[in-house]
Amino acid sequence: MVRFSLLFGFISIFSLSLVLGQKGNYQLVAEFAPPHLDNTRAVNDRRYQLNSLKLSDSGKLLLAEYGFKSSLVAIYSLDSLKIIGAYWIDDVIELSQTYFSVDERLLYVRAGRFSSEYKVIDIHNRSMRQVLCDKTPRGCIPAERGLNITKLYTNDREFFAARNEADKRTLHIYKLKRE
Repeated sequence: MVRFSLLFGFISIFSLSLVLGQKGNYQLVAEFAPPHLDNTRAVNDRRYQLNSLKLSDSGKLLLAEYGFKSSLVAIYSLDSLKIIGAYWIDDVIELSQTYFSVDERLLYVRAGRFSSEYKVIDIHNRSMRQVLCDKTPRGCIPAERGLNITKLYTNDREFFAARNEADKRTLHIYKLKRE
């Protein structure tokens, strides 16, 4: 009986290790901790977590919003699976109120939930400036409450991005397994 229990335990642990890095037909290809977390006062704050995800229209860039009371917007490239920038915004933002320029060179982030100011992030020059809403491509549109999306697929379903359930600070990116 003891041998059977040990054998069953060994098989269970082995099976679990095979499944741990997979989600259905997707394999874990990248894991990201929050950028700049070690340099902030939020390093020990459990409320500081990954709040929301959003894709660019092309599906090549992934936005992740981290924070509590202030926000950190991280931009990841799905082509290279690397972070290409991270920007602190001293207010709570919602990615549903965020959008890219047509060429995806600029990112427009509403500076607060009900603010008329936007932070304009130049992704290539890694700079940020503040402008009023009437200076943005979409102008002054009323703020609508959006849902925080913590799991999403790219349009072609090649990638699946999700907040880690065990550690809500960590971003996991999975890629579709090809046969």
